[in-house]
Amino acid sequence: MVVSTDYIESIVELFDGIPGWLTLAGSIVVSRGGEVKLDELKSQAIEIARKELRELINVRGRRYALVLKLIAQGINRWSELKSKLEELEGRTVPKSALHNILESLRKLSIVENYEFLDQVYKEAAKTL
Repeated sequence: MVVSTDYIESIVELFDGIPGWLTLAGSIVVSRGGEVKLDELKSQAIEIARKELRELINVRGRRYALVLKLIAQGINRWSELKSKLEELEGRTVPKSALHNILESLRKLSIVENYEFLDQVYKEAAKTL
C-alpha cells in the first residue's frame, strides 16, 4: 500500500498534528488498504470525541455540556459565558460553579482560556 506525501500532509494538517488523531487516521487508512476521504476521517474522529465528551457529561453533569457547547460557539469571555449559561438554565449560576467547570476542563486539556485545545473536540462539542 502506498499513500502520497500530500495525502499524509493533509491528514497532519486536518488533525493539527495531534498524535492520537494521526494514529486513528493511520489505522483507518491501513485497514482500508489506502487513502480514505478526509471528511470521513474527520467524521470518525468527531464521533469518538463526542462519545468521550458524553461520558464526561454523564459523570459531571449537564452543565458541562452547556459550557462546552457555548465555548464551541465562540463565547470567549467570562461574563458572556456566565450570562448565556444562566439564560439556558433559567437560574443564577454561582461563580464558583462555573470556575470549577472551566478549571476541570483545563486540567483535562480540553479547554483553556475559553478556547478548545483540539479542534476535533470543538466540532464534537457543537453537537452536544
